[in-house]
Amino acid sequence: MRRRRQRRWAVIRFLLIVGALGGSLALAYEFGKQIASGEMEALRTKLEKSQQEQEAFESQRSQLQAEVARAQQAETRWHERYQADVPQGAVADILNLVRQRLADGVPAERVQFVVEAVKKQRTCANKPETKRFIVRTPIYSGGADSVGFADSTITVTATGDSAVDEQGRPNAWFDPAKPLHFSVTPLGGKPKLVEGELPLQFSLVRRDTEYLFSAVVSDRRGFVEVTADSCNYP
Repeated sequence: MRRRRQRRWAVIRFLLIVGALGGSLALAYEFGKQIASGEMEALRTKLEKSQQEQEAFESQRSQLQAEVARAQQAETRWHERYQADVPQGAVADILNLVRQRLADGVPAERVQFVVEAVKKQRTCANKPETKRFIVRTPIYSGGADSVGFADSTITVTATGDSAVDEQGRPNAWFDPAKPLHFSVTPLGGKPKLVEGELPLQFSLVRRDTEYLFSAVVSDRRGFVEVTADSCNYP
């Protein structure tokens, strides 16, 4: 009888222990489930916030791209307008020259008359005259170093660097591969200075005539040949 009671209590204790363990496991499972559910909700909220921020970023980037495109288009239009309205190159040079002449006191009517009188085709005498002379160098500055055109009312001279021999010693004649400095002087007027490599073209306006010059190397060493013609001006 006693053994039976002991076995019964042993079974009861086992059942109590199993019940207690089962309750603990149930509580642990429920607690873990709640924690997992909370973490899942937090992650879901964080994901939704991240998606909203990404969408806002994409929208802002699209707006910035549109603004950049509009700014580029505006810049292109202003650049085209600047190119069309602001004189460039030769036109700017001519405009600056006109301004200078006006600043020098030349009447605006005179400047306008000259511009309107300019024509694409020149009316020239077509009687070119060619003369040659010796180019002055640091070593040579003797005779035959100038010529006269237009009945000797225009004098042309030139200076240049000396040619050198194989030992690097300077010669009396000029080096045709280097630029020359021409001086074109009208009678009683100031000389016009022109610089450049041969062949070289330049002009001089005197009263109502424009004299056109063309300079080339002569077949005689140390000489340069200049051809001149006259045209109506303007």
